[in-house]
Amino acid sequence: MKLFQLEYFQAVCLYNSVTKAAQMLHVSQSSISFAIRDLEAEFGVSLFSRVKQRLILTSEGEFFLKNINKILNETHALHQNMLDLGLTQKHLRIAVPPISGTFAFIPLYMAYVEKYPSSNIQIIESGSGNNLLGVVDERFDIVLANTIKIENKQVHFLPLEQINIVFCVSPHHPLAKEKTITAELLNDLPLVMFRSGSKHNTYINQIFEVANIRPNIILYSSQIHTIQKLVEGGQVGAFVFDGVAKLFPDLVMIPVKDLPQQTVFMVWKKEQHINNKARYLFGEIEQFTTFVRQFIGSHHS
Repeated sequence: MKLFQLEYFQAVCLYNSVTKAAQMLHVSQSSISFAIRDLEAEFGVSLFSRVKQRLILTSEGEFFLKNINKILNETHALHQNMLDLGLTQKHLRIAVPPISGTFAFIPLYMAYVEKYPSSNIQIIESGSGNNLLGVVDERFDIVLANTIKIENKQVHFLPLEQINIVFCVSPHHPLAKEKTITAELLNDLPLVMFRSGSKHNTYINQIFEVANIRPNIILYSSQIHTIQKLVEGGQVGAFVFDGVAKLFPDLVMIPVKDLPQQTVFMVWKKEQHINNKARYLFGEIEQFTTFVRQFIGSHHS
């Protein structure tokens, strides 16, 4: 029994799907399936019943989940406590997705540290799926996550900004004058997409699958300036968030048909569900979340 096997099993139970767990953890579905099969073989029990393509926990699986939740919580708490031994002051751990963090988080962070210059914040760059798991298992205190909706009764969530995936090109690109982008228009054109394994790629790939088109992807990247330089060349188009595209006024931003709107949420765990209360920074989290609410209110009024 290995720690990563427990984390994979926990994620499948949380999302009730191997596919969704793989997307959120940025690993292959086969890695998760093999991990669960190895656990079942090691213990000689079935952890899931597979009924009409649905995974249903067996009684043994329910017992296992209850106990590994305790183990993983204690493991993450131990990890953080060991890190804290080297610090004279506990720090607020905020996890931010690499791209949306640029436009959704940095402005409010800069405003916060200007008002509270003595604040002690550690910013971790991490994908949305890992962030949502991390705030529940208390590896992070506050996270940002890009998603359509959040369904978890253990957390508070505050919508920060509505975001859309758009197609960004140079004014000299052949599609620069299009009003809306479809998969058919992109056939054989060189494309840049979000880093490999990103949840947003799932939505983008779906429109290509429906059109039965294999996209010509030359790069997966979360480096904004790398994407900018490629697009400025005139031949490459990139799928990016509209908040990122607005940072480059010389480029053209075109809506993409059939892509869902998402929201950047700020998420933090409810106090009554906190396991490691000795580590939880009640005052600092309350101060930060209150400031963010005020910041959003002043900028949206």
